[in-house]
Amino acid sequence: MLDTAFSASFAALPRLVDIAAGREPAERHWALFAAGPIVACARRSAEGMAARDVYPSQIAELLRPAAPTELAGLAGRLREQALADKQSVLAQRLPYLFGQAECADCGTVFSVATASP
Repeated sequence: MLDTAFSASFAALPRLVDIAAGREPAERHWALFAAGPIVACARRSAEGMAARDVYPSQIAELLRPAAPTELAGLAGRLREQALADKQSVLAQRLPYLFGQAECADCGTVFSVATASP
């Protein structure tokens, strides 16, 4: 398991998004396999956090967050409470938890929140 990404790796995210977007779902797995660890490492370093600010649209494309306005039920209440409690980082990340992801192996799109390990 990769747990560190070089700072130069973050600059590859736009190209990886382009590669994934230009292929059929069954052929996107290599770009997603490369982008996944980079995005996961982004939260562990100052460089990675900066990359999240520089490449938000590319990361969002890879992770498919739910639109904040579409969060309903528990997800919507959690986001509203986070905003009311001035927990803006949590409020920004909840759409990723309640968004979707695509299996890099088979291309199946699934809900992140209801996925089992």
